Order: sequence, then structure tokens, then C-alpha cells
Amino acid sequence: MNDHVHELLSAFIDGELNEEERKKVVDHLAECRQCSNELKELQWLKGELFAAYHSIEIPNVQFEHSVVKKIKKISSPHQPMNRYVRWTMSFIALLMAAFIVFKMGTVFYIGITLAASFVHIGLSVLHALATVLSSIPLLFLACLIISIVILGISIWAIQYLLRVKSLD
Repeated sequence: MNDHVHELLSAFIDGELNEEERKKVVDHLAECRQCSNELKELQWLKGELFAAYHSIEIPNVQFEHSVVKKIKKISSPHQPMNRYVRWTMSFIALLMAAFIVFKMGTVFYIGITLAASFVHIGLSVLHALATVLSSIPLLFLACLIISIVILGISIWAIQYLLRVKSLD
């Protein structure tokens, strides 16, 4: 018999074969020493795995709780920082800021001067707008009324959103 039954041996050991397949394996094993040896090895392996599986001690519930606690502690994003580490990091950040200001002082001076110029221009435009609005009384009154209406609608919308959000 040349057709070996290697693929059926595991199912044969576990008793998962139908009667026809089981008879085929038994007849083949009676004639084939190679398949008989393989069957013996598989049975030995199953016995060893079974023994190893039953020799494992199942940890108690406290073990599970301690593992979960350690995992939460490790993965917690809000771990309190040591005071020494916090001061060290603050000092390093201050040194880096001082170094940047020292090395790039002229760039910062130009940037601050430019920002101050933009603020000055914005205040001048605001002053000019206020002068124009105060010179035309009805225009100023219309802008004031529209601003109050927009403010009222905004307050109402915020209160409505807060009421709707609190119901969910």
C-alpha cells in the first residue's frame, strides 16, 4: 500500500474520523511501519502536551488585578512628574529660550518692532473709524444697534446650545 495516511493520523488519534476512514487508517497501520511509528510519535506528543497543559497552575484573581493595575499605571498619561524633573525641564527650557534670544536677538528685535508697527496701524485705523462714526450720528447709532442685536443673538444661541447639550 503506497498511499500513506499522514493527513488522517491526527484526526484518528482524536477520534474524529468516520467509520470508513478509521478502517482505512487501521488497515494501513497494520501494513505500514512508517505510519505506525508516526502514530506512536503523535500519541506521545499528545500525551506530553496534555501533561504540560495540566501541570500549569492557574493564577488566582489577585494576580489578574495586580497585572491590570500595573498596566494602567504604565499606560497612564497623567503620571505625576517628579519635582526635580519638573524644575530641571523648566531650567533647560529657560536656557534654550535665553540662547535663542541671545543668538537671534536682532531677528526678535525686528519682529517685535514690526508687530508694534502693526498694532500702531490697527489702532490708528480704529481711531479713524471711530472718528467717522461719531461724525455721522445715525451711522454710529445703526452700528451700535446692530452690534447689540448680534450680541443678543449670540448669547441666546449659546444658552440654547448649552441647554440642548445638557439634555444629552
